[in-house]
Amino acid sequence: WSSDVCSSDLHDIVRDYETVCGNAGVYAGLVDIATMSVLNLYLGSDPAPSGDWLVVHMRPGYTSLAILRGKDLIFFRNRPDGEGETLADLVHQTAMYYQDRLGGEGFSRVLLAGGGRDAADLTRLQQDLESRLGTPVERLDARRVIAVADRAHGAADAGALIPPLCGVLLRDSQDRQVA
Repeated sequence: WSSDVCSSDLHDIVRDYETVCGNAGVYAGLVDIATMSVLNLYLGSDPAPSGDWLVVHMRPGYTSLAILRGKDLIFFRNRPDGEGETLADLVHQTAMYYQDRLGGEGFSRVLLAGGGRDAADLTRLQQDLESRLGTPVERLDARRVIAVADRAHGAADAGALIPPLCGVLLRDSQDRQVA
């Protein structure tokens, strides 16, 4: 795994989105990958996470896994839903790769972010990940990093949409950005 490959792949994805927008006659303005914005939300917090940390970002249709060492992204994987293996198995495979290939000695923090899934399923997944990884798994709560107005509500999935949007806003702050 190399950061050059990650950066190149991410640029290709963004270019694809910009092309679609251009073909539709609109200017993309800002195209960002939601998982990178979630990471930027935490990197923009004070203090930013230290040590090795894992983020599991779930959305309807896909799950992304990211491992950071301090503020540096060292692993990224995106998997569309329905590819056979369970999410817990995917996280386990990622943790094994982290230990075997990236010299990982354990996660100082594991974050579960996103939504669009059944709350009971998320709770079961959180418990399964804690058991497999042997460390507490925190659910992403953007309110720990940013102030959200009491009336900021709406769609049932709004809580999962706010962190990536806030991460976009914070991505240039304090030179802490993933992509």
